[in-house]
Amino acid sequence: MRRQVVRLSVHQTSKVLAVLYFVMGLVLMPFFVLASRASPDGRGLGLGIALLLPVVYGAIGYVFVAIGCAAYNFVVRFTGGIELDVAPAADEVTPMVAGAGPTPGSPSR
Repeated sequence: MRRQVVRLSVHQTSKVLAVLYFVMGLVLMPFFVLASRASPDGRGLGLGIALLLPVVYGAIGYVFVAIGCAAYNFVVRFTGGIELDVAPAADEVTPMVAGAGPTPGSPSR
């Protein structure tokens, strides 16, 4: 079944991806600290800046994803949405219509 994405929720999409960017910043933070400690003068960024990096990464991610979503919502009016081919999940239950028999693959009662 082919579906089109005709609108992205700017706030919701940005919020979810900002959290993912924050988590990626946490994962990458030790590498930034190690790289800064290896600098020739030995000063590096400092622990405060290193702790602030995931927050900044998440905030900047939120802003740029929001801009991207707004741009997508504008462009989709003229070009149509991104097309996806989707299939029902194997464990998806189809609703029974009154008076209809069981669907193939559904458990009998």
